[in-house]
Amino acid sequence: MKLLDRMKLMTSLTPSEQILRTYIIEHGREIIELDEEALKKEMFISSSTIYRFCRKLDIKCYDDLRLKLAQEYIRSEKSYTVDYNFPFTASDSIMDISKNLLAIYTESLELTQHAIDVQELEKAIQILKRAKKICFFTSNMNTQMAEKFNAQLKEIGKDVRISASLYKWKLEAVTLTNEDALIINSYAGQSSKQFAAVLPELKERGVSIIMITSTHNKVLMPYAASKLLMCDKEHPNDKLYSFSSNIATMYLLDLLYIGLYQEHYDENFSKHQYIYSG
Repeated sequence: MKLLDRMKLMTSLTPSEQILRTYIIEHGREIIELDEEALKKEMFISSSTIYRFCRKLDIKCYDDLRLKLAQEYIRSEKSYTVDYNFPFTASDSIMDISKNLLAIYTESLELTQHAIDVQELEKAIQILKRAKKICFFTSNMNTQMAEKFNAQLKEIGKDVRISASLYKWKLEAVTLTNEDALIINSYAGQSSKQFAAVLPELKERGVSIIMITSTHNKVLMPYAASKLLMCDKEHPNDKLYSFSSNIATMYLLDLLYIGLYQEHYDENFSKHQYIYSG
């Protein structure tokens, strides 16, 4: 997971640490040029605030933070010019639209891959491996992707129960235990208030929750046992359609499926041959 993404998802920060985080996110390139003394004067903060902030990111010191930021900016120098929210107009030719859509798909997958934290991904796969029951909470718009994921997992001996409304979320939630897993797909937490109605109790009950989301969604993060972040260049509301988040979600779900498939590769391939044989 990218350092800036990790910063956006940080919780339990003191007021001074929150101010520091906001400044770094908004002025990251300037931070690279500021030594610690200059930063303290600029922000009116103490060395201890900077040290605690770095430690919460598992970074040894401020100089290491500057180095990691510089490396991240170098990796992200590629410019992304397509409008993710309005990739076509009424007057565009179909060929221009096809090029823009291809760019969105390609860039969204690249940025999602860069956002992956391997430890978070492996944790999610392990959660699903040991789960007695897997539930998938999503919105009505994303049920097709959830159904595809369910079909994939059925082929390898696991079943996914899909819920796409508050009533069904609550109906499934009452049966979940610490031996079960819950996947929540919510790009920007538009359903956060409804999800939040069931998540506190589930976390207290020990249910392992896997979040498939973006950095736009901060409300639900404290409940997650594993966070899988996708490309966050799409506006949560002001857009024609969810082209970017849809392709990124499918990519992350496929990675979870492959992670489960690998453990019993030969056995799962035999099942596949049997299912699709003439």
